[in-house]
Amino acid sequence: AVVSTQSTGGNLSAFCYFWSRRHRSLPHKLYLAVVGVDTCTCAGTVPVIVSLLRNREPGLFASPVVCTTFTILILFLLRISMFLVAVMSTTRTIAITRPYHARAMCSVRRVTAVIAGYSLFLLLIDTVCFSLG
Repeated sequence: AVVSTQSTGGNLSAFCYFWSRRHRSLPHKLYLAVVGVDTCTCAGTVPVIVSLLRNREPGLFASPVVCTTFTILILFLLRISMFLVAVMSTTRTIAITRPYHARAMCSVRRVTAVIAGYSLFLLLIDTVCFSLG
């Protein structure tokens, strides 16, 4: 519970910092996305912690729909967080190795399309897998 609280507070302060930036370049937008996803991941542990502190009473998790939706959401947040870090690393590598072509290769539109495509793929796969059992 303590780690979750500290992580959420740290991520919220980082989110506020990147949100307040006037000039939002691609790296700033990616940092903002990573911090936003990590904040949601940390906040997502709260219902689990509450259930564990109540001697494992299911609470919200008594409903199979809520339990399945929560599982899909948490798995999505964990996977997309790792993917965003990989995208950030890739765009930074391209910016260093190909500085004259970086803006054309790593435009905000292209990066957004890649992230949106991967997000839809993850949600589709998880939804199908969980609906089949």
